[in-house]
Amino acid sequence: MRCALPRRWSLTWYYRAQTGKTLALTKVIPALIAEDELFGVGREAEARIFLLSTDKFDRKNGETGFLGSLLDTLLNQAAALGIAEVQPVRRDLADLGVVTRLTAFIDYLPRNVPHFILVDEVQNFFLLEKDVVSADGSTKRVLDEGEIMTMRRAFKPLVGSSPLHCIWVLTGSKMALFWANIALCPVNGYSLLTHIPTVRLPTSVPILR
Repeated sequence: MRCALPRRWSLTWYYRAQTGKTLALTKVIPALIAEDELFGVGREAEARIFLLSTDKFDRKNGETGFLGSLLDTLLNQAAALGIAEVQPVRRDLADLGVVTRLTAFIDYLPRNVPHFILVDEVQNFFLLEKDVVSADGSTKRVLDEGEIMTMRRAFKPLVGSSPLHCIWVLTGSKMALFWANIALCPVNGYSLLTHIPTVRLPTSVPILR
C-alpha cells in the first residue's frame, strides 16, 4: 500500500491478483469510513464516497475519452449524493477541456467534508488504445503511446495535487504496468513516484484466544 504526502492525500492499494483488493476497496474501506468518529454516517462532517470501476470507460478515444468517462461518472454520482455545488461543471463549463473540467469538479466539492474517490482497475488509465490498419488491410488494436504520454501528464496533478478534501483511493490489476507509468510521469518540480512512501500491511491477522 502506498500513500501520498499528508498535504495531498491519495492511497494506492496493491498486492497479488485475487487477494481481495476490490473487496477491500468496495466494502471494507466504505465500512471503515462509515464508522469513523469524525467522518462516519450521521456525523457533522459525514464523508461522501464515490465508487468507480474503469472497466467500461472509453479507452478508444485517447485521454479525452477516458477522462470524459471519469468526469461523467463523478458528476452522475455527485448528483445522486445531492452535491449540487459541482453541477455547474456540466452546465456552464461544457466548452472547456476535460482536464480543466475535472479540476473544477474537484475544486467545487464542498471543503467542509471529505470526499473519497475509490477507483478500481486504475491500470486502465494507461491502457488507451487505437486502431491501426496493417499492410494487408486488416485492422488491429494497439496501445496508443501518444495518448498514454498525455495521460501521464494529466494523471500526476489530478491524483497527486488534489486538495485535502478530496482523497483518491486506487487499486487494480496489472499494477506493475501502473507503477511503470507512474515512474514515467513528467517530473515538473517533483517526481510522483518518489513522493509516495510505502506502508506495509500484515497479510494475516492473529486469532485472539
